[in-house]
Parts: sequence; structure tokens; C-alpha cells
Amino acid sequence: MFERVFREYGLPGGIRTDNGVPFATQAVHGLSYLNVWWMRLGIVHQRIHPGAPQENGAHERMHRTLKRRAVKPVQRTCAAQQKQFDAFRVEYNTERPHDALGGDTPASRYAASRRPYPERLPTPEYPGHFLVKRVTDAGTFRFQHRLLYIANALVNQHIGLEETDDGVWAIYFKHRAPRDARRARLRHPRVTPKSVTHVLGHCCYLSLRLLSASDVAGQSGRSNSSSMR
Repeated sequence: MFERVFREYGLPGGIRTDNGVPFATQAVHGLSYLNVWWMRLGIVHQRIHPGAPQENGAHERMHRTLKRRAVKPVQRTCAAQQKQFDAFRVEYNTERPHDALGGDTPASRYAASRRPYPERLPTPEYPGHFLVKRVTDAGTFRFQHRLLYIANALVNQHIGLEETDDGVWAIYFKHRAPRDARRARLRHPRVTPKSVTHVLGHCCYLSLRLLSASDVAGQSGRSNSSSMR
């Protein structure tokens, strides 16, 4: 469904969601197959604080209007209910004035995205000094003769490792960002100016301290470990 929408309307700059599946998982920093795909498309994924729907207040307010106008009463058949939804969509976007828009309709303010859906996904690119690793089908990668687990959502993706200090490494997952896009990192738990807690942007910085030579050496008895902190 997202692919169909992106092909028709172009790529958005960002998408804000809650922390439920499929938008987030229990993996490192909530990575899921969906938001990894979004990042490769250059879409910034914003996730609100858990249990804080007011941070996505405009969307929640739309839900209240939708329920009042389209599902009370609920229609007896799916076809009849779909007609209600279709009628609501036309009214909401083209007829109903919105206070937040100064009485204008959403359709009058809409402008199509200038970013078309690419025929091929951009390939992640890293600086020359990065150590590039491919994540296996098991969500693991090899580092210093060790097999380390990172996330199933990154299966078959290429990650970049950078030594930030003597024996201390950081992991990045990134793609080619638009020229005017600033370098964005995964921020957690710091809150952004718009009260969004997790921002997966054009460069996903997976850990402030990921791996060190001593960590790896100290876990020689384990076959899978990440030492993430």
C-alpha cells in the first residue's frame, strides 16, 4: 500500500507514527523492515513517545471526526461502509473548512511531492575509512573473527563501522541523502523540538558505543553477541 501511494504521490519528507508494529519493534532502536525501507528511500521516520497520542494530535483529531461522520452507525456490508469512507474523504479534503488552515481545505493547500519513487532503491554509501559489512539472513555480521547479532530488520543490508576511539566502534546504516538534507542521527532518548522522541533520519547512528576489542575478546565463549549499550 505504501509503495502504491509513493508511486502515485511521490515520496514524503517524513512520516510520524506511534510505536506499534509495523512501525517499530523490540529490535535495536525499534528498527523494523518498514522503517529500514523508508530510510533507504530518504524518508525521515518520527516516532512519538509511547502512550503520548497528543504528540500526534492532528491525526488523532481526524480520527474523532472520521468515527463521528463515517462509522456511526456502522454499515451492514463492507461495500456500503467503503462508500461512507469515500464520501468522508471527499468532504474532509475538499469541502469541509479546517480551523488549523484558516478556513481553507486540505486540497487547496496540497502540493505533490517533487521526489518520485525510484525504480531502484539507493545503495547505502559510506566514507572510504568505514569498514562496510553485509548483514546476513540471520541478522548478524562478522567483526574481528566474531559473529555478532544486530537486527533482523537489517537483513541483506550493508552497514558501516567506524572506529571512533581506540578499540571503540560505532555502527551506521545510511543511504544517499538529498543534497539539501542535513546529517540526521538517531536520537534517543533526547526529545526533539516537536516532542518526537525517536527520529530515524538520513543517517541511522545505531549506538554511541557498539563494539570494542576488549568486549569481543571477553566474550569468546559466545557465538552471538553485540555488546550494544
